[in-house]
Amino acid sequence: METPQNYKQVIERFKESPEEVRGYFPALVPLIQGFGWDVSIGYVFSRIEQAKRMTIYCGLVKLWEAEKERSWGFVAGDYLSRKRFLALFKAVFDLEVPKEVIQKLKDSEAIRDRVMHGGSWKESDARKALALSLDFAADFNDFVEKAGGPRPFGDLRGFKGAGKPISARMTEILLLGISKKASPKEAGSAGGQVLGVE
Repeated sequence: METPQNYKQVIERFKESPEEVRGYFPALVPLIQGFGWDVSIGYVFSRIEQAKRMTIYCGLVKLWEAEKERSWGFVAGDYLSRKRFLALFKAVFDLEVPKEVIQKLKDSEAIRDRVMHGGSWKESDARKALALSLDFAADFNDFVEKAGGPRPFGDLRGFKGAGKPISARMTEILLLGISKKASPKEAGSAGGQVLGVE
């Protein structure tokens, strides 16, 4: 992937992204035009983190027919580190995110970390991080859809469709199992408060 050479090329990369991705990052162009690169990066990654949570939530509700309120409590209450997200994705979708897709996120996160934590970085790094993030969003949408879930970088209204969820109690049992499968060494700890497990 070629790194955009200036802010106009980043905006052009954004305009070339799928419509749903553009709609998911509506403030990006004004931020690029009016603020420093750190502001744009902070915004994009806050949206990426939201999409990651919604990926797990929507997978639980759509594929496992889990009850919505408890499912969201489980996802919202989880620290959802980078490794934890991938482990939960595997537990919910029974698939691993392809290396070529997740590598784009890892590379952009490495730059994000330097920018947000006061490390050394250049404008070219910031432009690369934003371009990689947009590419990741488009690729991840395609992959999640093939895995049976909705496209997380987009409009998720009506993602579940018709159908009655399993009971609240069965959802609690399901979430305990998902948490165990995602982190066997810390079984039950990640969603403990949500599930009422001390």
